[in-house]
Amino acid sequence: MRINRSFAIFTLLCVALIAAAENNNLSVGIKAGTAYYTTDAEAKSQFGPSLGVTVNYSCLWRIDYTSIQMGLMTGVGAAWSQTGLNMEWQTQYTNIDYMGRRMQYTLQGTAVQKDRQLQFEVPLMYTFTISGFRLNVGPQFMLVLPRSYSLSLNEMSSQVDFLDYGVTLTDDAIAGKLPADRLTQTGKTLTPTLNLNLSLQVGYEFSLNEQHALGLMAYLDYGLWNSYSNAKPTNRVVDVAPIADSSTEVPEVTIYDLNTAFVSKVNYLSFGLRFYWNMSWDLNRMRGGHRSPRRGRVLR
Repeated sequence: MRINRSFAIFTLLCVALIAAAENNNLSVGIKAGTAYYTTDAEAKSQFGPSLGVTVNYSCLWRIDYTSIQMGLMTGVGAAWSQTGLNMEWQTQYTNIDYMGRRMQYTLQGTAVQKDRQLQFEVPLMYTFTISGFRLNVGPQFMLVLPRSYSLSLNEMSSQVDFLDYGVTLTDDAIAGKLPADRLTQTGKTLTPTLNLNLSLQVGYEFSLNEQHALGLMAYLDYGLWNSYSNAKPTNRVVDVAPIADSSTEVPEVTIYDLNTAFVSKVNYLSFGLRFYWNMSWDLNRMRGGHRSPRRGRVLR
């Protein structure tokens, strides 16, 4: 209920600003920075590069008796980013094969994973300008297309103990040892498809003439909510299935990416710089009016 009320108030303020707009800006830019996902897993998250393009529109009005302009900014952006995870892992579990033999597996190693994503961003932010400086702050909605990953398993060792016989096999195919060509793997991983971020942008616009400017802005996007879901992590990177029948000599081995194995929650963070070209036009001049120095009204 509080969220709905806050959203309604925010929407009403946005409508009021648009109705009172006296100046409009259109900007096209590129941005470069870094992206990061914090997780609830023991894996260490890694920063990665982020590159994108943006197209923004803002409508502004001047605050009486000041040189400050404030308004609303929206637009659309597209970006590619890479994040990563790395960890030392160890799992131990027991299977029972078709003959009823208890087989305890102990597997360990290190894993390095790179996740890559293409995302689309729609900001809906308040914007403030004064003497060339600009501040944008507010929510940003982000749509992430299915993420791809590349996983490398290193220093892996495997062991199986036949508990009923006191026999141990180490780094054997029956113990889950992987051939060299399976130590690297690519595919699709779990994706936070919908995201709500809080975005803060601060910068300066260098005037070229009355209508055009070049801007340089630092940005920070912090995730407030996302749709990532993994209620039951596998808690294992390498899963050795029990031998199902006498015709199967080597057990089937499944490899899980680190998100599927250990991550049930993620939180997005990105920061960097945005360089853009900005064009502005004054609606008062287009209407043929001018400002009153006292109240800022348009006179006819």
